[in-house]
Amino acid sequence: MPELTSLYLAFSDLEPLLEKSRSGYFSTVSRAKAAVYAALPDHLKRRLHVASLGGGKEAFARLVEEAEKYPGVQDYYLVSAIKAGAGEVESERLERLIPKLSNRELRQPLLDYINYAQAGRLLTDGRWREAVLLAGKIEQPECRALRLLETAFSISGRSANEAAELLDLAALWAAKAVNSNEKAVLQFSIAGLSAKLDKQRALDVTIEATATINGLIEPDLSVTSYVQRLSAGGFETSLSYTFTSFSLEEIFGLLSEFDFDQAQATADRIDDRSLRARTMLTISSRCLKKAEEKLAQEKRKKSVAEARQK
Repeated sequence: MPELTSLYLAFSDLEPLLEKSRSGYFSTVSRAKAAVYAALPDHLKRRLHVASLGGGKEAFARLVEEAEKYPGVQDYYLVSAIKAGAGEVESERLERLIPKLSNRELRQPLLDYINYAQAGRLLTDGRWREAVLLAGKIEQPECRALRLLETAFSISGRSANEAAELLDLAALWAAKAVNSNEKAVLQFSIAGLSAKLDKQRALDVTIEATATINGLIEPDLSVTSYVQRLSAGGFETSLSYTFTSFSLEEIFGLLSEFDFDQAQATADRIDDRSLRARTMLTISSRCLKKAEEKLAQEKRKKSVAEARQK
């Protein structure tokens, strides 16, 4: 079935190009597309239909109507409606759909998703204090920590003290999350922003992040989002939360300038050889660069002193 879906999507991409060029192949491709669609099982047809609607208020309204029209797959359309409308439609309208979900396990994750998206909307409007209050309603620790991190990032340039307080809260909630690559990257990202505001606190969070990756079988710090997968009623979907991330090199580079010995000791605690080598290389490079800059500065001072004596 994945092959049929890929073929249908390929025909969908090709169709408007042929129509625009007035190609004689347009009707042939359209018939082929219809034949492929007819061969797809119902759940794939629903998925393609929902994907074609995109997001926004119109898609939200359409999906709510279809949830009422097809009670047998109501949860699927309700979840799709919430995803389409999050951050675009008023929270009250979205929240009214939550009790309609027959699968209770879906309710809290989707309510968190609504609050996360609405907090992001408030943040875009410059209402960051309200965004923080709304983040306090998010129950999942990863999601709450992510929203607090993004809020801190948005105000760090103008309200350093308040940003530092938000980062402390973000670190607290991140620590409560189950160990994962996403948790480790989240903690390192908190440390990365903290390094520009409170380097000692950044070092503390880096130590926590190091403990997290040491608890993972295959640590991967390339992730830039937290993806929560949901399964219910014969369908699967996911909720994605993207966030600002800092590379391992950036973080340890900043920390080594603050406290070389502590940064080196923390890097040495990393069990994964590849990651440990990367951090050690970064710290060593920063140390050499700093030594070169100091030597160049001393040479300039010496040249100026000699010039004055002449």
